[in-house]
Amino acid sequence: MRSAGRMRDRYGPQVRFGLGAVRGVGEAALETMFDSRKASGGFRDLFDFATRVEAKRLNKGVLEALVQCGAFDAALEPMGITRARAYAAIDRALERSRSASRDRERGQATMFGIFEQSSARSNGNGHKTATPMDDYPPAAEWDKIELLKREREALGCYVSGHPLFRYQSKLGRLGVVFSSKVSSEEQWSAVSVAGIVENYEEKLFKSAAGAPRFSRLKTCMGASKPRCAAIGSTPIRTSSPVAIRCW
Repeated sequence: MRSAGRMRDRYGPQVRFGLGAVRGVGEAALETMFDSRKASGGFRDLFDFATRVEAKRLNKGVLEALVQCGAFDAALEPMGITRARAYAAIDRALERSRSASRDRERGQATMFGIFEQSSARSNGNGHKTATPMDDYPPAAEWDKIELLKREREALGCYVSGHPLFRYQSKLGRLGVVFSSKVSSEEQWSAVSVAGIVENYEEKLFKSAAGAPRFSRLKTCMGASKPRCAAIGSTPIRTSSPVAIRCW
């Protein structure tokens, strides 16, 4: 959020996303963000962002997507604020945004804004103080699976990790083959692959003894649509990590 552009990042070699890649963040919201950042510098945190971006261009969906993809991490992590706490503060930030926009339209300065200006002058080093920690409600931290799930919803892919990484040491013992090497296997040979279930569905056929299961399998190396080798009774749902034998 401090430095990312719409589609390119000139700050090499870290993995970053331009804000235009975040789902649900439209062109109008992007332009307002960039104009505010150009005029007054980088955003210090969620509330600084909300009060400076025009409320008419900002809605709950935009803030949810930005928080879930980690757009505020660089600013919030040094403060000890997790994505879960930032997410819990979104409604409060929107209220702050609407109030600041109303005051700008009336040409008034809020007491909060006056306090910020006074603090910036008293620091002496040109750096403004951060928003008080109390603005962020207490919230249970998301576990890694929940964080990655929300990250993928916002970006369409995993960035800070993958749900399978926690099982990486065990996959070799199961004879799992990376999806990138499946094409080099003999045609119609059975292989074991691991991944995250996507688009899971069951289909009933008159000639079938059970309900065959179909899904798209998202692996660490890409996606494939395997043909399941067995029907079984174990419940499988979307977002479940699985190891399956297929051909």
